[in-house]
Amino acid sequence: MVKVTIVTSSSRLLEFLGPKAGAKALKWLKKKKVEVLYNDKVDPDAKVGNIYTTRSGKKIEAELHFWCVGKKLGNDWLKNSEFKGWLDNTGHLRVDKSMRLVDIPNVFCAGDMTDIKEIKQGFLASKHANVVAENIKELMKDPNCKKLSEYQRLEEPFGLVTLGRSIAVAQFPCCTCIGCLPGMMKSKDLFVGNARQSLGLPY
Repeated sequence: MVKVTIVTSSSRLLEFLGPKAGAKALKWLKKKKVEVLYNDKVDPDAKVGNIYTTRSGKKIEAELHFWCVGKKLGNDWLKNSEFKGWLDNTGHLRVDKSMRLVDIPNVFCAGDMTDIKEIKQGFLASKHANVVAENIKELMKDPNCKKLSEYQRLEEPFGLVTLGRSIAVAQFPCCTCIGCLPGMMKSKDLFVGNARQSLGLPY
């Protein structure tokens, strides 16, 4: 029998989504006999053989590990550029509703680098890009255009998290669910097909 342990520095699972999504994921994991350790971290430099040591001192024996800690913002080059004044205290670029840098009418920003208060997800970056594209088109027609498209940020967290080949947990604006239905939406190909089609590529 394979023993699986998840170590998270958060106080609950799926912290970027609502607590219901985290609770449903935890219930599913417990049924699979997965151990979850909260408010802890694994020190990769403290590995001895197959033994990993967490920040709290717990020893975990594992033949295989997956380091899933996300990526930091790639903003180092901005810190020494003429745009450094537009970085907020979290390192994101300050943008207005039209996706332009604040007070700079002809410089746009989209994706994770924006300071828009919403979850950082690929489908939202695409929505940013659509607004940017529309506004660039308008400015090409009329450089003095005052009525540019505005981005409507995602008010409530939305997401699909795969739990296996056919199971996923989903948080929608109206409800939170887990099972095969959300699994069919994402687990099939992780939206690779949709992404390729949006770029006009065969799949």
